[in-house]
Amino acid sequence: IKRDIRDHGLPTTSGPGGCVLVAIADLLRIGRVKPSNLAVSGHGGQSAQVRRAEQESAQLNAENGRLTGAAEMKDKLIDILLEQVKVKDKNIAEMQKSLERAMSLASSNRAVSV
Repeated sequence: IKRDIRDHGLPTTSGPGGCVLVAIADLLRIGRVKPSNLAVSGHGGQSAQVRRAEQESAQLNAENGRLTGAAEMKDKLIDILLEQVKVKDKNIAEMQKSLERAMSLASSNRAVSV
């Protein structure tokens, strides 16, 4: 802004605390501020704050949606993995029973052949 004031010879006034005030119309005229960034009511500072808040809100909403979707996908994956573990546990139990039967048959066959 200081460079714009110097380069374009913009008129200024002193504000509270020694700050320098520049007319928004001058900033619009030199293209430093876009008309679309200004609200119909209020002052330029309010409009810029509102626009920044809206942009931040939109970004946070998008991030929230992305994270929510990722969390849902992880929950589905966990459910699938838990189901697979149950199936594997069942298969292991069946194999263990088959092994015990085979060992029992083998030991009874040894007893008969001795």
